[in-house]
Amino acid sequence: MPKYLYEFPIGKIWTEEKNGKIISLGCEEHQLTEEETKETPLIKETKKQLDEYFAEKRKVFDLPIELRGTEFQKSVWKIMQGIPYGKTMTYGEIGQRLNTKGYQAVGMACKNNHLMIVVPCHRVIGQKGKLTGFFGGLDMKARLLDLENNHDYSKEKR
Repeated sequence: MPKYLYEFPIGKIWTEEKNGKIISLGCEEHQLTEEETKETPLIKETKKQLDEYFAEKRKVFDLPIELRGTEFQKSVWKIMQGIPYGKTMTYGEIGQRLNTKGYQAVGMACKNNHLMIVVPCHRVIGQKGKLTGFFGGLDMKARLLDLENNHDYSKEKR
């Protein structure tokens, strides 16, 4: 599976492609072997769209992606994809849309999202605007929200 690591304003993000779809965008430390590293046309397009996002010129991504998870997780991710740029939803609001009180399950679905930014789990926040859980760390979540909202989330209570 082709993978590639790029440097962006928030840090390094690697992307992985399989069968013509992006299956993973991640920020955790990831050592890529020379055999794994391949910059395909789709991976280049992903970088282009992320560059546009960080330049505040793109608000919606138009990439072929594959959501890998349970049906519940996929339903959470579909709702997250519908959260507009510059807006947020709480874990509870997503749970209400799914007719479940299992807000922790919503949080776990966010945690297991392998397509950060494109499936915008950073737009999901706790009650009263509290920033909670993000696999890239709360500082990265705050920076993404700051970019989209022109609001200094880095000063929010955590």
